[in-house]
Amino acid sequence: MSEWTRAKDEYLRAAIARGEPHAVISRRLGTTRNATIGRANRLGMVHPYNDRPSHSAVIALRKTGLTYRQIASITGFCAPYVGKICRGEVSA
Repeated sequence: MSEWTRAKDEYLRAAIARGEPHAVISRRLGTTRNATIGRANRLGMVHPYNDRPSHSAVIALRKTGLTYRQIASITGFCAPYVGKICRGEVSA
């Protein structure tokens, strides 16, 4: 089990503010994804991904005729991931 230092906490705060995924953060800190999520929760931080729309909202936007890129700019998802959502390649 790794210890959480002030430097790791500061990096975690900055990375979450930048919107980095917990998987990337954990690799850089040498810990697990679940450990970074738990630490962020204990520090009272909310990851920006928590505010993203549901997959059904993405599909509804696609049905209006928007492109993957347009939906990505609205939702904060990347365009390839929007495509996967719309094609049913990822589950909600």
